[in-house]
Amino acid sequence: MNIVRKTCTVLCLILAFPFFLFSATLTYDTGSGSLAGLIIDDGIEYFAGDSALQTYNYSTSWGYLGRFLYEGGPTTLTVSTLHPSPSTVNNGRFYYFYIDNKSAIDYGRWKEAVLLFRLYGLDRNGDTIDIDGSNTVIAAPGDTVSITVGAGDAPVIVGEDGYDSSGNFGTYNGTNGFQYRYEYTTLWFDVTVVKTPYENSIKKGYYSSSIYLSGDGVSSDVYIEGQTYSTNPSSPSLGTGVYSFNFNIERMAPEFIPFTDLINKTTLSNSYLAGILTFNSSDVSGSVSFSSESSSINTAFKFVSTVAGTTVSIPYHVVFDPVISGNATAPTLVTDLLDTNTFMTDSTSEANILTGDVRIYLDSGLSSISFPAATYSSTIYAIFTSN
Repeated sequence: MNIVRKTCTVLCLILAFPFFLFSATLTYDTGSGSLAGLIIDDGIEYFAGDSALQTYNYSTSWGYLGRFLYEGGPTTLTVSTLHPSPSTVNNGRFYYFYIDNKSAIDYGRWKEAVLLFRLYGLDRNGDTIDIDGSNTVIAAPGDTVSITVGAGDAPVIVGEDGYDSSGNFGTYNGTNGFQYRYEYTTLWFDVTVVKTPYENSIKKGYYSSSIYLSGDGVSSDVYIEGQTYSTNPSSPSLGTGVYSFNFNIERMAPEFIPFTDLINKTTLSNSYLAGILTFNSSDVSGSVSFSSESSSINTAFKFVSTVAGTTVSIPYHVVFDPVISGNATAPTLVTDLLDTNTFMTDSTSEANILTGDVRIYLDSGLSSISFPAATYSSTIYAIFTSN
């Protein structure tokens, strides 16, 4: 058996943590949802105007993606997408687009969807409040969601009304504890994707979509991956074309990851989604390993910065959470050992496939004073070796 290193795809993550005092923040957290591995053949189909979407039980249903976390004052957020409209039709919805074997998006093959947003808040008594009591249907890019309350620890001044640490309301006199401007410590939108009956030239393979939220001084975006087992008889089968395989890591982390988003990600089961890895080929099978170096396997992953002429590093850990794999079935901490850093393709009658989440977490016990404020960066290399 000849072992040939076929290609290397680089995922570069940058961690930045300058400290902004009481500024509004908007970040994404998958929670118990998932941005990858959604089988877009499954699930209940709804038309965008269907009244059942208002009460759709997303928490136990197909399509739950996770949540956007918000701290700041009342605001309105615009929901959009980073993908263009389909080349064949535009019903003004959101779309999953097919990813071909050249890692390019085919805007002629798509599955249509709408989004559901539901606003919750954590009050100062630690209780979760369903603020609107129903889902907001985001039927098209450009639709908006309103946040009529605020969240966070922004203070009031003496003489202003505020809340104390138990959630009681009163006028702050400097000593009586009514120091918080907002009733809630944090707010979040649970986000669900719901497909409609409309599609075009669907074929077996992987699909990409995106969500972009923006408002007054805040923005956040995520990329979503789906897949389908359906086939279109008039379409070529997976793996045709001039390229023998598709190997890709799609970045899910923002360009700059606030340190506050990582500080509580400290275990294998509570980790931060950095990217989604996909490999598919009808011609070749093999395995993927992860490294902090491009030329060899080294799993000493670190965020690094130079501060006042001194190199400062923050160790972190990489986790691969497989969706489809020939040998891994659960989230796995990546180490130098062969059985925890060799993730094999799964072979079917039509393709060899490997896909899953690339996640990271920090050591416990870190705080904002554990290292100097700066911009820290790191690179994760994914290396495919063919059989």
